[in-house]
Amino acid sequence: MQCLLLKFFKISFIRCRIKILHQPFPSILLILLNLSVLSLILGFKNVIIYNSSHRKGFRYA
Repeated sequence: MQCLLLKFFKISFIRCRIKILHQPFPSILLILLNLSVLSLILGFKNVIIYNSSHRKGFRYA
């Protein structure tokens, strides 16, 4: 609640963000969210590379 009430002040907002990161459950959720977004980006990149190389008949040895 303190973050919501005082989010206009930069100092309290930074302090609230640091508090959240030190708590184990929200920090684990944040790490999982970052990993899932990164895996989606890398997965789409691999699909695009595979499709573009497959259309040209180019094969990796």
